[in-house]
Amino acid sequence: MGDALLVFGCRNEQHEYVQHRLAKHGDRVWDLVHKGAHIYVCGDAKNIVRDVPRWFVEAAMTHEGLSEDQAERFVKDMRTKGRYLEDV
Repeated sequence: MGDALLVFGCRNEQHEYVQHRLAKHGDRVWDLVHKGAHIYVCGDAKNIVRDVPRWFVEAAMTHEGLSEDQAERFVKDMRTKGRYLEDV
């Protein structure tokens, strides 16, 4: 196993959610994604299934210079390949 990054949401008084914590570590997270990382997300089905994938779409647009459609396909491809999994 290579590098790993563990991110928890709502562990402080500011109620930072997972997507906020990902943004704090955005460069490192994207470096791991670029190296083929597998992403495992678990939490509230109401918000996390919308907000965390959206963060990855925005990160793909920022870090890879992709259009929104391309970034959405990138995240969909991660899901298809088992590199992005949710337990909600």
